[in-house]
Order: sequence, then structure tokens, then C-alpha cells
Amino acid sequence: MQGVNVVARWIDPSTGQPSGQYAISSVSGFAFTGNAGNPITGFNDVLGQPLNRFGSTDTNLEGFFDMAGLIIPKGNAGQVQISVEALDPLRSQQVGPYSPWQVQPSGGAQLITLNVNVGDDIAQDILMQGSAQQDAATSRGSYSSPLPVPQSGVWTGTLSPYGDIDYFSFMLNPAEPRSSTSLRLMRRASRRSRKLNPPSAHGPWPTLPELFLPG
Repeated sequence: MQGVNVVARWIDPSTGQPSGQYAISSVSGFAFTGNAGNPITGFNDVLGQPLNRFGSTDTNLEGFFDMAGLIIPKGNAGQVQISVEALDPLRSQQVGPYSPWQVQPSGGAQLITLNVNVGDDIAQDILMQGSAQQDAATSRGSYSSPLPVPQSGVWTGTLSPYGDIDYFSFMLNPAEPRSSTSLRLMRRASRRSRKLNPPSAHGPWPTLPELFLPG
């Protein structure tokens, strides 16, 4: 999972409680590329520089975190508590792959306690419980062959993996008024303002309009 704050705290053996002094944090996915752009917002910044020039595109680094540097103040071994939290949207605007807009973690993680020694190199996966599950798409549209959107009713889509872009098309009658509403929804249809920021495009269009849903 990208963009969550992973915190490691030394557990004081005299109290059995995690320390507020000896702690370190790492934003998951800090080494992975962040905003790579999309056909609506563009792929370059205002200076013409590629948005994906920072960070790696190695998918092994997507969600990766590094706790190197945590101090164990007493002896060469001890216990460390690992926790996961959201980044502060006001104080951490320029931190992590989602900057300047931070998002809430999807689901939650239980506290993890590790026995460590000075110099250890430990790999630890963190399972986020209750997080949204990715649905496998049965078909994907392309720019030259977009998938048709149903002509009536409510239509929704799901987020796709990094770098994925799906194309959809819908028909409009120029003689009739038209309007659309875009809502940011979680998987259980509850509205969220710190999860999604969908781009939108408006007509009139000289040709068949297109709806871009960047992943």
C-alpha cells in the first residue's frame, strides 16, 4: 500500500511500553514514482518536466518502507513495535507518493512486535485488514476502441493498478441539456473526500466524447 506512515518504536523493557523518544517512521512507497500523469492532467508539470522523473518504476518498491536508523538505547537487542497510520494532510503535504494530497489508508493493521538485534536486516510484510480488494476487469477499452457506457442508470468504475488507463465512450444529443455528477466513493458506496480526486472533462466536443479514467 502506498502513502501510509509506517512507525517503529523501541519498547522500553522497564515499562513494556513503546517509547515516544526512540522511534522512526517511513512512508510506504517513498522510493516509487508518485504522480505519473494521465491524458487529462497531462504528463508534464508547468515547466515541461516529466511528472514521473522522481522515483523508480520498479514495482518491487511500490509500498516499500525502510526502518534503518532506529536506535536501541540499551544493549544490542530489544523489541520494536510496528504500527501504521495516515499522514497528516496539513503538515505532510510534500511527503510521500501522494503529495500534495494525502489519502487515508484502506483498512487497518494490527500492531506488530519484533525481536531485533543491532545490525539486523529484517523483511516484514504488513497485512492491511479490511482493505478494498481489486476487482479483475473482464475487458478493457483502448483509445481507438473505447468501451460503451450504459445509456441510462448509474455507472461506476474501479481504480486500476498503477499506470493503467481505461477508455469509455458515451453518446450525447447536442439538442438536449446535459449534466454529470462525479462522486468519490469507497467500495461500500460511502463517500470519501480523502481517497479519490477524479478529473473531469467537459464539452462541447467536435467528435464522439471520451471519458478517461486513469489508474
